[in-house]
Amino acid sequence: MSGSRRRFLKVAAASIGAPLGSGARVRADSQAAVQASPPALRPAGAGEAVLTFGGDLFLTATLADNFCNGWSGGLNFLQYRHRGSEVSVEPGGNVYPCCMKTVLPIGNLLEEKLEAILDRLIGNPVYEAISMGHPERMGISHGWSVERFLERSKVTLASGRTYQNLCVGCDAFHREVLGRERAGSGRA
Repeated sequence: MSGSRRRFLKVAAASIGAPLGSGARVRADSQAAVQASPPALRPAGAGEAVLTFGGDLFLTATLADNFCNGWSGGLNFLQYRHRGSEVSVEPGGNVYPCCMKTVLPIGNLLEEKLEAILDRLIGNPVYEAISMGHPERMGISHGWSVERFLERSKVTLASGRTYQNLCVGCDAFHREVLGRERAGSGRA
């Protein structure tokens, strides 16, 4: 992630009263998108969702903007013994594979060492896909085809416009598959 994008995200998150590291998930490319209320994803029916952000949201990232396939975006995060490996850590210790943050943390530094968290994920097809820069493949071992992932990468904005980005698909997979698995195992 470029320094200017990182600075924008910090400004955007602060403008909605939620500094980065507090769980704010700002994915906008224009300061015009930042409104006074935090974003929310609400069901719209029949497997789609509406993203609201205090009014119109001017999102410009597309499927071509694969944030996972770049530094800070998940690429090589499991390769922690080599240069270019990076994770995001919140003040409360939650660890995420990318700066955009997955819906669910991959671990918590108050409970486990970082190396142990990453070692536990090596070989896991979900996190190997993120680490390889191909989030669209994260669900294959769970019955999610690439086509299904791409379909779940779409949301309808409050304005009625359809928006599609790989981060949206990653969030959907984490909520719909990994969240249910964790709930079923009793793991938070």
